[in-house]
Amino acid sequence: MSFTQIFKTPIQNLSQVAKKLDDNISVFCQQLAKRLEVDEATLKIEFTACLQYFELQETPLKAKKLSEEEKEEKTRLKELEKAEKEAKKAQEKAEKEAKKAQEKAEKEAKKAQEKAEKEAEKEAKKAEKEAVKQNKKSETKKSSKSTSPKSMKIEEGFDFISEEPVEFEEDSEWWKGKTMKVGGVQCMFHEQTKLFIRQIEGKPVLYALKTGAKAIQEQDIDDDIKQWVQSCGIQVPSLE
Repeated sequence: MSFTQIFKTPIQNLSQVAKKLDDNISVFCQQLAKRLEVDEATLKIEFTACLQYFELQETPLKAKKLSEEEKEEKTRLKELEKAEKEAKKAQEKAEKEAKKAQEKAEKEAKKAQEKAEKEAEKEAKKAEKEAVKQNKKSETKKSSKSTSPKSMKIEEGFDFISEEPVEFEEDSEWWKGKTMKVGGVQCMFHEQTKLFIRQIEGKPVLYALKTGAKAIQEQDIDDDIKQWVQSCGIQVPSLE
């Protein structure tokens, strides 16, 4: 029997143990890197370097100083990690700006849609109003064929059908008139519409309408004219 045979089995066992330790160290580095949220390759290099302290008694110089290749690898990994962080940061910034731009575009599109809807609604109301006006004109033309003096009064003077009602304000330029008496009643006479308006408890009230040399009392005035007057904010007793 030789010393080779004596130490063969223990050496083989030791090699197997060492190999198993190396495998476990690899798994250990992988798990530790995940827990610490660091790069696995960098951690493995550092951990391997630290293991060299166990060789201090035999190779003190090797334990104190890393090889040039290890230093270069360490530097490369650090630069790579830095580049990855900067790339990730740039990507997050780009995504944030893209999201902001999209939200702005959606907001502007919504605003434009609302504006378009309002314009469409406005145009629809305008068209409806114009249709009503044209309908009234048509009805007025038909009624003008009649010999009734009351119906003819609308076309002789101010066009109450086509003209828009004007809100009555005593001191407004449009409603300025002169003071006159009609049937002994003090009224304001409006030259443009030929209306006689009096004040009752501080409120304007329709009294009469001048046609030629005569004045028609409020209750005998055409209904279309009374409707127009009432739309101006003037009280019409016969309609109330």
